[in-house]
Amino acid sequence: MPISKLTCPHCSHDGTAETSRPPLGSHGFNYLAEGTICREVQGVDDAGKLVLSGDARCEAPQGSGARIECRSCWRTFAVPEGLAWDLAPRPDSKEPAPPAPQAAPAPAAAAGQEEVVQDISRNLLALLRTMRQELESATAARLAGLETGLAALPGVAQQIAALQSDLAGLRAESAGQDRRLSALSEQYAEVRQQLSQQEAAAQARADSLAAALESQREAGGHLTARLAEIQGGQDAARLRLDAQAEVIRALHAAAQEQMTRREELKEAVQRLEQIAAGLGQMKPLPEGL
Repeated sequence: MPISKLTCPHCSHDGTAETSRPPLGSHGFNYLAEGTICREVQGVDDAGKLVLSGDARCEAPQGSGARIECRSCWRTFAVPEGLAWDLAPRPDSKEPAPPAPQAAPAPAAAAGQEEVVQDISRNLLALLRTMRQELESATAARLAGLETGLAALPGVAQQIAALQSDLAGLRAESAGQDRRLSALSEQYAEVRQQLSQQEAAAQARADSLAAALESQREAGGHLTARLAEIQGGQDAARLRLDAQAEVIRALHAAAQEQMTRREELKEAVQRLEQIAAGLGQMKPLPEGL
């Protein structure tokens, strides 16, 4: 039957398939509540651990912390105040045919099977609850990120407005630059034409200079031959000067040697005169000695 009194405050889902969120498309609600699991302490083992009974009892049948889980966005919200609830009876069905007579199961075996079923149900419920909490945490984190992004949207809008204003200014400036570029292009064409004319004049002048240089090169050939002759005469004169310089150096060395010998002779004569003065009156030696 459609649900008309519950509406998810997060996604506005009312329990119908028309308001479910894609891509899962699940709809409806779950009633969640916590109970108390009671196990009997049977003793302490050798390792110091408590030994608990295998069977468990669930106290507080109506549970605590009641809340509604939306199967569209899988988020929870509090049960609306004043909203009563009751357990719906199982749908009636036709009475089945009486089963064939068989031996009734032992009471202990039936109790054991019921405990196993309860344990499996509790484990599944705990697993589903853990998965739901993890999904709620991930969804809350994503919603927090989205809320942060939405909070920054006004500033982004202002920045976009400022950027649009700057873009309009840039477009106007670009139009002015286009006009300036057009004028510069015209000036460039004129300058290029002038450069072409100057290049042609310079080429003509270079051709005339090349012809004059060729004539000068021919005259320079004769000058080169004459310079070679002069260079040969200079080399011969340099050789003669080197020979004369060698002779002069030899003469200078001989003169130096003669001067040295003359000084030595003078010193010897002076020593002899001193010796003679010490021996008595002697005739002076000839000056030319």
